[in-house]
Amino acid sequence: MICGRGAIEEMRSYLAKREYEYLAIVNHATNPIAPEPPTTSSEKHVREHKGIVDRVNNEAGPNGPLLLSGVEASLLASGNVDVTKETLCSLSVVIASRHGNSTAWGLDETLRRLQHLFAHCPVNILGHPTRYVAPAPLAMYRELLRLCAGSGVAFELNLRNPFGRDLIAAILNSDVLISLGSDIHGNMIREQGLAAGSLSSIPVIRELQGQGFPASRVINTWPLAKLNAWLAKRRTMCNT
Repeated sequence: MICGRGAIEEMRSYLAKREYEYLAIVNHATNPIAPEPPTTSSEKHVREHKGIVDRVNNEAGPNGPLLLSGVEASLLASGNVDVTKETLCSLSVVIASRHGNSTAWGLDETLRRLQHLFAHCPVNILGHPTRYVAPAPLAMYRELLRLCAGSGVAFELNLRNPFGRDLIAAILNSDVLISLGSDIHGNMIREQGLAAGSLSSIPVIRELQGQGFPASRVINTWPLAKLNAWLAKRRTMCNT
């Protein structure tokens, strides 16, 4: 569902009071339980979301936080996602995640499909990379970390999908960039008493902090100018 304009304005107001510089707001394009190839309707859905974010930014003017429009696209069996490349290229932030019909894939199959995706679409972040994957050899996760690092795609850490100590160690020893995301839904707030901004409560983040993981490799800590320059690198493929 598209967030209402009022809700997005409220988010911006909340951030302004806390002196945040920016916030990326993303939506699913199709139902993540059963993602489908892009349609006229789903493409309109994504563009409408972008339009709302753009209008809120324009009406607010240059002061306060900037809202970045984006999408959490679902990986399809074809190796593509449920959003067209043209629409992806119009957005500031693109997250690609495994949902629904990709749940049965092993990590090796996922790796092959992600290699294809990263080579052809301007994906910035790999969402919840451990989700839906049964315990897999650590060597496969190292391959995934290398793929993300080599492609300039950030590896997301979030609250809903914990990481074991071995994978945390692999992240520490890799060159991958990290994106922090809560992936918190309404039911989690009700059931666990979590606040939307409670990223510091994620055990894996505490673990990384304790082992000296540099903040410079966490894209959420970057100033807006640095973040925009990094995001723009993946969009260069939109010119081909």
